[in-house]
Amino acid sequence: MNMSSAVLSFVIIAALVAIIGVLLSRRQKTHPTVLTDAGLEQKVQAMLQQGGNKVPIVKFVREQTGAGLVEAKQFVDRVEQEHTH
Repeated sequence: MNMSSAVLSFVIIAALVAIIGVLLSRRQKTHPTVLTDAGLEQKVQAMLQQGGNKVPIVKFVREQTGAGLVEAKQFVDRVEQEHTH
């Protein structure tokens, strides 16, 4: 094994270790539960009553909670549904 192949092997192994580390850190992240925040629910309800696009409301929920896109949208949809029926 010459010097260039040893360096290449080291770079490949280091890259794989870095990729595995990133994947494991993403896997371990958990989003806080949005479903039980009454104060946030009231804010979202007020925003929904103003009408318009729900995208900024979902973005607001994500910023306030760190929730994922799907979880935040489900929260907004649930609040909307509960207060329109």
